[in-house]
Amino acid sequence: MKPKMTRKDLLDNDNIWNAIISVISEGDLSTKDTVLNEAFIVFQYYSELESGGHETLLN
Repeated sequence: MKPKMTRKDLLDNDNIWNAIISVISEGDLSTKDTVLNEAFIVFQYYSELESGGHETLLN
């Protein structure tokens, strides 16, 4: 199911970032959507780099 958001909810960069992260976080690596799979892998890699490996324990 595609997430639905309104433009008024995405007024600044922080809101856009949080919306993207929430969509990626709700996804599963075994999904058939290859773009979502790649985004999930990149997000996990970025989280590892940013937090020193502790961020993925919280997700």
